[in-house]
Amino acid sequence: MATGHPGEVSIRRIAEEAGVALSTVQYYFPNKEELLESLLDDYYERLAAVASSLPPPLHGGAREWIRQVVGAHFRFARSERLSLRLRTHLNTDVGRLPARRDHEILQPALNHAVSVLGGASAEAVEGLRLIVLSMSFLITKYAMMTDDELRAATGCDADGAPDVIEQHLAAVAERFLMSTAQT
Repeated sequence: MATGHPGEVSIRRIAEEAGVALSTVQYYFPNKEELLESLLDDYYERLAAVASSLPPPLHGGAREWIRQVVGAHFRFARSERLSLRLRTHLNTDVGRLPARRDHEILQPALNHAVSVLGGASAEAVEGLRLIVLSMSFLITKYAMMTDDELRAATGCDADGAPDVIEQHLAAVAERFLMSTAQT
């Protein structure tokens, strides 16, 4: 589908381009948001595969582990910019993450991160959840930037800019986590 923005898509146009009756599409997807949300199912499967391929944290190797986790998520997000734009558009239109995604993806991911990072007290758990969520927002924002924007932000050429951003994100995650550990 050749469109630059999900808001430009209509169910009618999707049915036409798919070569199926509009009523067929509407039978499976009662509204445009549900249709577009279904397009993200494969994205979430790929994201889960990335998360499950990450090594467990190593004792004494937290810095390297954080770099691996942040790097893997940033590289994945860069490769999934269209899906991220669609997710952002849907969140903006609907005003929230759908309950299905919250229960299937977001809450389990936050709970897993807290268990891996070792939050014991209620205050530490809250802080870790917010750090993981903040890092997710930062990774998404940087990943959605164009190559020109990354070059402008870093002062590097197109090949080096993503590496600089990835290193920056890992350093931010380390600082966030160290500040939580100290409180």
